[in-house]
Amino acid sequence: SVTNPFGKATLIQLLKQFDSLHKDKKNISIGFIGYPNVGKSSVINTLKKRGVCKVAPIPGETKVWQYVMLTRRIYLIDCPGIVYNEGESEAQIVLKGVVRAERLESPEEYIDEVLKRAKPESLEKLYDVRGWTDADDFLKLIAQRFGKLKKGGEAHIDIVAKMVLNDWQRGKIPFFVPPPNMKPEELLNTGPEEEIKEPEEIPEKDEEEIEEEKEGEK
Repeated sequence: SVTNPFGKATLIQLLKQFDSLHKDKKNISIGFIGYPNVGKSSVINTLKKRGVCKVAPIPGETKVWQYVMLTRRIYLIDCPGIVYNEGESEAQIVLKGVVRAERLESPEEYIDEVLKRAKPESLEKLYDVRGWTDADDFLKLIAQRFGKLKKGGEAHIDIVAKMVLNDWQRGKIPFFVPPPNMKPEELLNTGPEEEIKEPEEIPEKDEEEIEEEKEGEK
């Protein structure tokens, strides 16, 4: 994030190393490409120390390419999200945040995958419900808890399912995947005991400094 940037100095060093390999170029442009809603714009904002790219916790916020000057020679390109054809199921695509929950015709079909991934205690704490037997029962309990009911007291499954998917896509439901090839015991041993130090951050030049350099070169 802009306020607590972890890894920023390392990334800036990498970009500067890449720049040094292309000194024959007038400048270089580096594009941020990936799935929607994974933080491409947020990385650029962190590198610039302010919100130069619009961000939102929902897919599709970035609609056009945006060029952002990091230094006099390095430009960053914020790109709209793209979806790779990797043979993933529709549920996997939805849970990756590629499609907004509001646009799903049958959002309740994806709740079972949420239950498989999220820890029951996390869901219990977030929604204050317990003892569900399946996805349908889970949605009914939430509907009763939050008053999402139709006339006659029937649970409004569609609305509740979209609410749960929105919470998932916005990160309100805790979930993570360990790094590749990481053993379970290594994951359990990670904690605050060992402080991770980043390389010293290289001072960045802002637009005013760049303009002063340009004036001096004239």
